[in-house]
Amino acid sequence: MFTQLKRVRLFILGIGFVVGGTLFHSGAMAKDRLIDIVPVFHFSEQFLLIPGEYVGPRAISRLRRTRDSISLHLRTFGLEPGGYTAWWLIYNNPQACLEHPCSLDDLLSNEDTEPAALRAAGHAVGANGRTTINAHLEVGGPQLPGSLFGELTNPRGAEVHIIIKWHGPLITGLVDEQLHRVDGGCIENFPNNPPPICPDVQGAFHVPPN
Repeated sequence: MFTQLKRVRLFILGIGFVVGGTLFHSGAMAKDRLIDIVPVFHFSEQFLLIPGEYVGPRAISRLRRTRDSISLHLRTFGLEPGGYTAWWLIYNNPQACLEHPCSLDDLLSNEDTEPAALRAAGHAVGANGRTTINAHLEVGGPQLPGSLFGELTNPRGAEVHIIIKWHGPLITGLVDEQLHRVDGGCIENFPNNPPPICPDVQGAFHVPPN
């Protein structure tokens, strides 16, 4: 339990939230699904985690919603080589959020939002700085190892934030942790961060349809 709480604290200190609007939003409705596409942005501050410039027109996050699941296809570039994890931040009841988009306070201290922080993927990025992330999450379905708390209960109505965390250059013997844990490689690669945390470098958010 102590270890899990420590990881949650590290995650909280190292996670970022969008405070501005999206550059574009595209929705497509079918009988049982909704698809929207938003841009991926850089965080301009490692600790304040203020959204900065958009990565570029080819860096996009695509979220497909059905009645019982969400699926992510994200492609981006401009990343440093090394290990990365991607995270779902889910607010199943965004109408209860005190801020819009939903904020850190809504994640940690507003249970009415029914929040969740779950690992979406883990990737090693090479010298070209590019990666593609595909992830899928079902209501009541299995969660990836390393997930922190909560679950998906409202796929079509949830506000979903995608966070990309850099775990530094790959370290022999620690690669598995760098791709699966919120704090993997952070002490070794970022010893001067108080406490040692891995930075959140890019993100995207998907607001629910009206």
